[in-house]
Amino acid sequence: MNRNRNLQKNVNQTKTKNFSNLFYILFGNTIVNDGIELQLQTVLQPPTYRFDRMGLANKGKFHTLVMVDPDAPAGFWIHQCIYDIPADNIAYGKTFYEYMPPSPPAGTGKHRYFCILYEQNAEIGEKLVGGKRPYKKYGDFTRKLKVGLLPKASKFFICEYGK
Repeated sequence: MNRNRNLQKNVNQTKTKNFSNLFYILFGNTIVNDGIELQLQTVLQPPTYRFDRMGLANKGKFHTLVMVDPDAPAGFWIHQCIYDIPADNIAYGKTFYEYMPPSPPAGTGKHRYFCILYEQNAEIGEKLVGGKRPYKKYGDFTRKLKVGLLPKASKFFICEYGK
């Protein structure tokens, strides 16, 4: 699928150091490692994100955190977005989209859920209002954030209907 390759290319080809080894996602006690298959009951509650071990790489910077399903039939489905996260303090970030648990439709196979941490080139500052969650192109979503986003770290997990 072309849209999947573009999302992975966006994450993997960055001008900055990739900090994915210092980016942690937990659903309860379950740690997300790339490609782990999770049961739907495991992902009902919002995950805990940690990226505080990046140290000086976060100092004085703002971040955006996005969870997206590129395999959704309607396009890129945004499951969560928090922006203007100062340094590594996610509790002070602003919510663009509240967490929506993965729920792949029947008959659509396995879905990948990418959790991407971006470094913003500036603070957004204003309150952004969500709206529709599916986007035909991932770039249509990122343009709504109104700042430059540089991928810094990512992880992905897999869920499937009925599992």
